[in-house]
Amino acid sequence: MSIDEKSVSRGHDYFSILSEESTGVVIDVVEGRTKESVDKLCNKLTKDQRDEVKTICTDMWDAFIYGAKTHFEKAIHCHDNFHLVGYLNKAVDKVRRREVREVEELKKTKYIWLKDISNMTEKQRIIFESIDKVNYEVSKAWRIKENLETYNLGRKPKKMLF
Repeated sequence: MSIDEKSVSRGHDYFSILSEESTGVVIDVVEGRTKESVDKLCNKLTKDQRDEVKTICTDMWDAFIYGAKTHFEKAIHCHDNFHLVGYLNKAVDKVRRREVREVEELKKTKYIWLKDISNMTEKQRIIFESIDKVNYEVSKAWRIKENLETYNLGRKPKKMLF
């Protein structure tokens, strides 16, 4: 199962959605993304139905974490890959911004670290590989991100990362 939100009207109004993660089938939708709206959403299922849920996936919104822990006590709680990858990308960029002050070579490389290797242009790949070989902190952060993505998404590694 999954609890997520959808914004409407320029992103200021939200609907919370309870869905079956593997099929994408929407179980129910309620207005808002507060604890109260999550309670209303989760209580659409009976206690027995909620107890049968093996895994509940949410983003890191407090109300959804609350809902997962409160209403799906027997389920394993996990966070969705979309948001995890977003946080990992922000962390890599934070390391790059800190390090770019000392390393001229890292200037104008922000989007190289965010791109999938298979989608890089030849010029980007050359720059990436030359920086990666030096093993700057941003390279280490990127490898950690890639390893976590590979593990979480079940992908085959693109290259040996460590």
